[in-house]
Order: sequence, then C-alpha cells, then structure tokens
Amino acid sequence: MLRQLKWVIVLFTQIIRETCGILISRDKQKLILGSSLYKNALYLIVNNLVVPLTSFVFWIIVAKFYSTENVGLASAAISMVTLLGMFSTIGFEFGIIRYLAHAGNNANRMVNTSFTIGVLATIIFSCIFLVGINVWSPALTSLRQNLNYFATFILYSVVITMTILVGHTFIAQRRANFSMIISLISGLLRLPLPIILVLFMPSYVGILTTQVISGSIALIIGLLFFLPRTLPGFHLTPSLNRPLISEMIRFSFSNYIANMVLSFTIYVLPIMVVSILDAESNAYFFIAWTIGGVLGTIQVATTTSLFAEGSSNENTFISDIWGCFKMTYFLLIPLAVIVFLAADKLLLIFGTAYSVKGAPLLRTMCISVLPLSLNGIYFSILRVKNRTKTLIILASLLATITLVISYLFLARIGIIATGIGWLTSQTIVAFFVIIRFIRLKKTGQI
Repeated sequence: MLRQLKWVIVLFTQIIRETCGILISRDKQKLILGSSLYKNALYLIVNNLVVPLTSFVFWIIVAKFYSTENVGLASAAISMVTLLGMFSTIGFEFGIIRYLAHAGNNANRMVNTSFTIGVLATIIFSCIFLVGINVWSPALTSLRQNLNYFATFILYSVVITMTILVGHTFIAQRRANFSMIISLISGLLRLPLPIILVLFMPSYVGILTTQVISGSIALIIGLLFFLPRTLPGFHLTPSLNRPLISEMIRFSFSNYIANMVLSFTIYVLPIMVVSILDAESNAYFFIAWTIGGVLGTIQVATTTSLFAEGSSNENTFISDIWGCFKMTYFLLIPLAVIVFLAADKLLLIFGTAYSVKGAPLLRTMCISVLPLSLNGIYFSILRVKNRTKTLIILASLLATITLVISYLFLARIGIIATGIGWLTSQTIVAFFVIIRFIRLKKTGQI
C-alpha cells in the first residue's frame, strides 16, 4: 500500500507540473518523495481531500435511506460531537507535535498521558452537554433519555478526540501517511453502513452509529498496527504523568486558546449571516465559504508539516521555511486562479442563485488564500519558537477584524462583507508578518 501511495504522490506532482507548465526533473521528483516536509504535506493534502469527499458521498447515501428530519438531527448531533472533540483535546495535538520528537524514552508515556487527559476531558464535556441538552439543543433530548443513545454519543465523542490526537502523533513522527490511511478506512467503511443499519435503527441515532462503528474500527487499526510502527514498543495504557507534560500543558493550552479563537470566527459567521440577513443568504454564504475553505486546507497541510519538521529538527528549520513557501504557493496560486476564474461556473452546480450570489464571495476567498498562507507559515514559526502569546494576539486580531467588518457591512452589501472582513484581517496581519520576515532575514534568523 505504501508503494502505491508513493505513486499517487508522483502522479499528483506530475499533474501539477503539467498544469503550471513548470518542468520538474526526475531528480526533483525524487527529492520531493525523499523530503519528509514535502511528503508529509502531500499526504495531509490528500487526507484533507479524502475527508470531505467521503463525507459528501456518505450524506448522499444517508439522504436516500433516512427521513429529512433524521438527517437534520443527525447532522446537528455530529456537528456537536465534532465541536466537543475539538474542545476536548485541550490543544494536546499541538503539544504532541512540538515535544514528542525530543521526549526520548518518555515518548510513549507522553502520548499515553495526552490520550488519557483527552479522553477524560471528552467524557466530562460530553456529560455536561448531555445534562444541559434541554438548553443547548432541545431537539436532541432523546440522547439523554435513552441509555444506549447516551453511551453512543459519549463513545463517538471519545473516538473523535482520540482520532485527532492519534493523527497528530503520526504527524509529529512525520508519518502522515498513516493518518491519511485511517481517514480513508473510516471514510470508506461508513459508506455501506447506513444501508444496513437503517433496517435496525431507522432513527437519527442509526446515522450516528455508522460514524461510531467506522471511526472506531479505523482508530483501533491505528492504535494496534500503525502507532506501534511509529512509536516502537507503544502500548495503549492509561497514564497521568504530570511532571512529564508540565511544560507541554502550557504550550498546548496557549495554542488551544488561539485555535479556539479562530474556530470561533468560523462558527459565528453563519449565525451572524442568518441573524442580520436570512437563512437563504446563509445558504449562499455556506456553499461559497466551504468551497473557498478547500483551498485553505492546502496551507493547513503544508504549515502543519513545517511545524512538525521544525519541532523535530531546528537545524534545518530555515531551509524548511523556504521549502514550505515554495510548496504552498506552487500549489495554491494555480488552483486559486482556476477557482477565481471559474467561480460562477462551479457554483452553478448548486443553482443559478448560488452562482450569482456566491461568486463574489468565492473570488474574495481565492484572493485571501495568499495572505492566509503567509500568516499560516508565520504561525508555525511562532509555535516552533514557543512564542504563543504573539500567536494568541494575532489570532485575536484576525477574529476581531473579520467579525467587526462583517457585522458593520452585512446589512449594506450582503454576504460579500464576510469575505471582505476575512481578506482585510488576513492582509493586515500579513503586512505585520512581512515586516517580521524582513527583520528576521536581516538578522540571519531565517
């Protein structure tokens, strides 16, 4: 399978080469496959494409076998589980990447402690949500009334949290191929399950159960087969070694705050659009924003790989930074231009109204990926250098500018205000980043 994955990367590189008209020699291709920075990034890019693609097919299948009401309830429950999983990691996914490479003989205990804290946090947050479900989401009260439903929700939350932490353990060890394989296994397994489970569980919990089964199987495979190959001698064992992760906790929580600030922006914007405009406008916003967000996953992949490389070996970090620049913009610029030019055509798939209303926003998102990528690279540098206060300040600045501009101009110019807010915030921070890069370049730090 690993040999096949290498051929996929070669093919992917070849397609980009022909599209961009840039000649890449065989020696260069070997260099790409031999570089953990590039190879990890490409695996992560494929992973970020596999997840939405399999999800898209999954919901098409679900819609054919379950009622619209159950689909709506299931999507709400799954969204909440995903959010709980993000909250429950408490930022340990960043801590694992930053410190695992230097943990030595304590690596397995560090990972097991991170897993244990993540699982305990998930159970606590999930129980709090279920106890107060009448307040948070009254439509899902059946999750609390039925013991099996209650257990299914908590189990799924644990699976999400553990999958995030396990995936980042692979990234930290520069084995992102295993993370991609787990996503592929989970995505493919869940496709036939709705057809089977609808016979026994026709309610929305049946849809939730398909996610639990597929996610659990993929996670178990990762824990039993892939993680021991990544961390020699690894055995999943509950552990709470506070002295071992005391520094890691401070770093993890700071990154957790910064990540939550940025996530808060993404979750608030749809609510703001619905409140100030209407549900129909939010539909146009959501589709355009989601497609534009796919471009953003490329910089997430490359900068995450940079973070892993810098955490593992700071001696090559400067060359890795410039390598990340080259790869990110080499992939993003041609794709952003294509999407920019074809924005209205892409949105026609969803209908004429989506094309007319959403194309300006999508084009703005295409432009914003340029400063976004620059900022993402700088954020990775800050994480490697453990400058988390600056990271939180910049993340807060991005969120504030985006939300303020969106709030002030949504009623006047429509959903394009969100794109203008996002582009403005990214550009302002990018100017600061450029100044920092110039200073670092002059002092020989990059």
